Order: sequence, then structure tokens, then C-alpha cells
Amino acid sequence: MADVSEKYKTPYKAMIFQAVLATVLILIWGSFIRIITFVTFMDIVFMALATSTVFVFRKRKVSNSGYKLSYYPLIPVIYLVITIAFVVNTLVSLNAESWTGVLIMLVGIPVYYYFKKNSHARDLTD
Repeated sequence: MADVSEKYKTPYKAMIFQAVLATVLILIWGSFIRIITFVTFMDIVFMALATSTVFVFRKRKVSNSGYKLSYYPLIPVIYLVITIAFVVNTLVSLNAESWTGVLIMLVGIPVYYYFKKNSHARDLTD
């Protein structure tokens, strides 16, 4: 899926796959708004995960991280509390879209390792 178009320098197979998937989701859910809810939910989940890495990096004392965070840990804690509340609310009130997002993310884990393994095997043969 990572094949890049010679002319446009874009991953055309991945783009076609994404367009087909979006079309199928619109046909199943019947609404573009529901897809936006699904995508936004997953974005918020990953933003919370990214924010939580601040605590990991601070605990590991990663040197020269390139940023200063005023009022640490108050600001990231407040953000995480609000984000987690949003995620829980979405799981409860829009459970079809949010649980579909969780399912797709979980299915993506073995797919990632499959392609990572095949990519490594391909690199060894090149």
C-alpha cells in the first residue's frame, strides 16, 4: 500500500484504499457526520496518549527535550482529565461510532506488525 506514484509522489494505493473505506462507511452509517464523530473520537484518544508521554519523558529525564512546560504537571493533568472525560462521554453517548473506532484501532495492531515483519523481510532480500 505504500507504493508511491512516479508522477505525483503520493501513496496512491493507500489513498484508493482510504477512499473505498470512507465510501463503505458512508453507505453503512448513512451520514458523513457520524464518520467525522468517529475520526474525531480517535484523534482525541491519540492526543491523550501523546500528552501522557510528557509524564514518561519527564520520569525518564530525557535530556534537552527542546521544550519547557510551565506549571508542570498541572497543565497536562487538566488536559488529560478533560480529554478522558470527552472520550468516556463519547463512548457512552455515541457508542456505535466510538466502539467502531476502538475496534479498527485494535485490528490495526496485528496489521501493523504484519506489514512491519514483511517490510523487514523485504529489506533483507533487497
